[in-house]
Amino acid sequence: MNLLRIFFKSDLRIFGAVFGVIFLVAVVDTVRRPRMYQASGVLRLYRLPTENVVAKDSLPHSVENLIEIQPTLKSAAFAQRIARRMGNADRTAFLKPYAHLTDEADDALIERLLRENQECSVHPAKMTLRIQYLHPDRQVCARVTNLFIDEYITYQMRRRIDGAIQAVEELKLRVGYQEKTVRDVTDEMAAYRERSEKNTKTAFVADEGLELLQNRQAREKEFLDLLLRLMSEITMPTGAKEEGGWLVAERAVAPDERDYLIVPLARRLAWGFAAAVVGGFLSVGAVRCFFFRSRTDDGDADLTNF
Repeated sequence: MNLLRIFFKSDLRIFGAVFGVIFLVAVVDTVRRPRMYQASGVLRLYRLPTENVVAKDSLPHSVENLIEIQPTLKSAAFAQRIARRMGNADRTAFLKPYAHLTDEADDALIERLLRENQECSVHPAKMTLRIQYLHPDRQVCARVTNLFIDEYITYQMRRRIDGAIQAVEELKLRVGYQEKTVRDVTDEMAAYRERSEKNTKTAFVADEGLELLQNRQAREKEFLDLLLRLMSEITMPTGAKEEGGWLVAERAVAPDERDYLIVPLARRLAWGFAAAVVGGFLSVGAVRCFFFRSRTDDGDADLTNF
């Protein structure tokens, strides 16, 4: 019993010493690490009473578009466009807290951090998009968040312009085809009249066949007029305050110096605590293994001497 008590006390001392050292290192590392700040901005979708056909693809009320926003903001291409918006002063301030990360080139590091530290959330009922960014410098995190906001507005504008151009080009093709159809029907009517006069050798008199061709011509012309009207109604987007355009509802501002994020610090302390517990148990096991091996070796030596 005394031997077990001695072992137990010894194990506690070993566990406590190793646990204390590892956890103290984790606490010091957490305290020395820079605080992380988060800035956020909000975009709102501009809606008109009537819906514009061209702008439908920009509306986030469908499941496809809701799923599409986050991958767009997290994509490498989007991060590259944000990085290009940064001036030299912005890049220097952005990289300053990460001076210890020397394994990557500056451009690659900036793009990776832009993707990793950016978050967004969509509120379909309010038609709003919230963009957030984390950075150790509270001024930089607000600046970068606003860069994301400006670039997303530009990105959506480009999409709407491309959609309008594509719609016009498609309608041009259909208009050309429809004009040819109208000409063909007109030529067919003239040929029908000529054949009728040649067969009867008299002046042409309207009949049922001509009436059918005239009805067909009227339908084709009506459809052509519809296509021309649709093409004239398509206008190129010129600003955000149009159907399907994104407006800035809330610009990002630098958080207060005391408003740093607690969660990253608590997470690091939790990992340090877990590492300290595991290290303590492993140390106890290692000491026990060494102790029993030493006792076994001494016993073997005594038997050999005997």
